[in-house]
Amino acid sequence: MSRGVAVDTRPHGWEISRRHWDIVHVHHLAHQALVQSVIRAGSRLVFTRHSTELPATTRRLVLELMYQRADALVVLSEAERKLLGQRVSSDRVTCIPNGIDGARWPYVQRRYPAPGEPWRLLFVGQLVPVKNVDVLLRAVVHLDPSLAVQLDLVFHNNAQEHELRRLAADLGIEGQVRFVGQVDHEKLPALYAQAHVLVLPSRLEALPSVITEAELSGVPVIASAVAGVPEQLDGHGTLVAPGDTRELTRAIARVFGAYDEAIRRAISAAASARSRYTIDAMIDGHLALYRQVLSRPSRRFLERRL
Repeated sequence: MSRGVAVDTRPHGWEISRRHWDIVHVHHLAHQALVQSVIRAGSRLVFTRHSTELPATTRRLVLELMYQRADALVVLSEAERKLLGQRVSSDRVTCIPNGIDGARWPYVQRRYPAPGEPWRLLFVGQLVPVKNVDVLLRAVVHLDPSLAVQLDLVFHNNAQEHELRRLAADLGIEGQVRFVGQVDHEKLPALYAQAHVLVLPSRLEALPSVITEAELSGVPVIASAVAGVPEQLDGHGTLVAPGDTRELTRAIARVFGAYDEAIRRAISAAASARSRYTIDAMIDGHLALYRQVLSRPSRRFLERRL
């Protein structure tokens, strides 16, 4: 809006009026993805999925319909672009990473734990199967017993909370795991500031904002090598195979054992993130895309001609 563009944001359940829009940009594979891909309107259609997961059959049909009908598709990483492969013509796919307001995530210099202080692992996300939090709990169990370790789980979706609490108890680490729950966005930087390592063991991602937030905050990152995560870390973090408990355990132990090196890499990661994942770059990318989309005929118009 600050660039002179009239923007109206609506939820997926919104009943569409007959007002003419230059562009309708749908985010996520939900209700409006289906609605906007089948209606006949003059507006151009842009779609950002924010996921690389292969959906169930019905949702997969909606996704394919959106791929066919959208005038442009936005992907968050080059890895996601490659996943589209030959299904979508390359001239309709644009990579625009999510931007983060760096001012909200001040850099904090890391340090080794003080005597009597535990190593603090942080997970930020959802307690859902795709995040592999159970793998993280099992990795904590396999760490050297002489290490004092605390794991903080920050989440806004508690679907697996009961199951994971029971697992922590069965593994004998319930005293080491804090189920923090939902945290106001304004208070999250303080949790990053206290953490020694952010761990994201997901089996699927797109371009997780929590990794960018951690990088901006100076937190060393260990994460699964999926989707756009390797691009985000850009050699500055530690990548592991998703679902491999022992590899994740070894990665955590290596970071603890060479924390000075992890700190040096985190400093480079912060500088990289502040240059690559800015709000301005995200806005510039979208405005350039919108201009390009408006300069060519709508795919719906072409369909009617055919």
